[in-house]
Amino acid sequence: MSEMLLCEAGCGASYRPFPRRKTKLCIQCSRSANGRHPDKIAKSRDAMLRRMADPTIKAETLRRAHDGFRKRMADDPQMRAEMVERCRTLGKSMLGHKHMPAAGPARRKAVESRRRTLFSWCPAEYFEQYRHLVYAKRVRAADARAIVEQQIKADEANMSAFDKQLHRLRRGEATIVQKFTPKVDTGPFTLGGVASGMI
Repeated sequence: MSEMLLCEAGCGASYRPFPRRKTKLCIQCSRSANGRHPDKIAKSRDAMLRRMADPTIKAETLRRAHDGFRKRMADDPQMRAEMVERCRTLGKSMLGHKHMPAAGPARRKAVESRRRTLFSWCPAEYFEQYRHLVYAKRVRAADARAIVEQQIKADEANMSAFDKQLHRLRRGEATIVQKFTPKVDTGPFTLGGVASGMI
């Protein structure tokens, strides 16, 4: 059995050498180095994005994480008190506002993402009308929504069938149907039996 050697990072831990070992680090230092390596980070991120692209896996992962967090908060009052104090200190420091100024790109992106979530019922072309009703006319949010939804229905009633289909495509409510391709090659004839060269 090979002898244990000291980790070259100087942490005081030891590791067991073997022929295929790529580093002279202990397990903890090796994990820490991999966690900081840009290539390893990119590989892990891509793998997680592929995994979370599945809505079922994403929902189950979030459910388990939220349930575990809620259980730990309920079972550990000391941790809950520490977290409350930490969050209160962070809020008072205004650190988030310093890193995300009001007109900065990060804040604009966050606002747009939240707008899409909260106003998923409102198509983008009607959002300004909704904002005008709420902020300029001082109409209650529920009443403004009813007015905008009524306007959407009225506009859709006046649309042609083609315009309705385009409108549904823009909102992601419809998909483009693929062109029909027969499964069996029938040769140079139409479905009616007429040779295509005669048409």
